[in-house]
Amino acid sequence: MERMLPLSCATAEHCNDAVGTELAIPFAVVAAMLLLGGGVALFRKRHTQWTFLLGLLAIVTGTALTFGPGAETTYGWFAYAERTGEVFPARPPLSARGVAGVIVGATGLLVAGIGIGGMLRRPRSQD
Repeated sequence: MERMLPLSCATAEHCNDAVGTELAIPFAVVAAMLLLGGGVALFRKRHTQWTFLLGLLAIVTGTALTFGPGAETTYGWFAYAERTGEVFPARPPLSARGVAGVIVGATGLLVAGIGIGGMLRRPRSQD
């Protein structure tokens, strides 16, 4: 008599690896490049307060993405203990959404730092 391994997914559709493809990280990288470009453009036009606020907005968004509730994984690698019959589903420490939040938040810190540096710099003397 062959023993069946319990699966963490109900149907074959949920076990398909293509269903859970995450595009959060590429979108976060694009958002980080846009944030840096916008921050530098605002800094060059001497709108340092707006640069700081853009960075602050990115920090809040990144924090919400990192620590906010995420979707439950319905497939993935798992371990099975035959003697006890327990299933241990894979739980990564940080999901793709969490990594995207870290990318956006770290970029926000950089842009906010550029804005603060612009507000604290000394004006150039007119010769």
